[in-house]
Amino acid sequence: MKSRTHKTGLVVGLFPEQYRIADLRLNKPVCHQQIEGGKITGSMLLQDIETAPIEKGKEITYFCPNNVSVLLSISSKSLGKASELYDKFFHSPRD
Repeated sequence: MKSRTHKTGLVVGLFPEQYRIADLRLNKPVCHQQIEGGKITGSMLLQDIETAPIEKGKEITYFCPNNVSVLLSISSKSLGKASELYDKFFHSPRD
């Protein structure tokens, strides 16, 4: 099965100062500015979104993740679980 995705953007703000991080795992939005005569005359922040086909002709649309942040999040959760298991099964004999 050949998988294709369609990438687009969603305007999430007009100026970089207005943007608030909703989820650290998302890619940062890209700021596009129009400059005329040395002054900013237009501005927008675009957040990448992808649309991918799923079963029976349906599609799913989602914000593009920052892969490094996703991997760090998974790693952090795994470390927490591993620590719990270690403490449960391999506790120090002095405890």
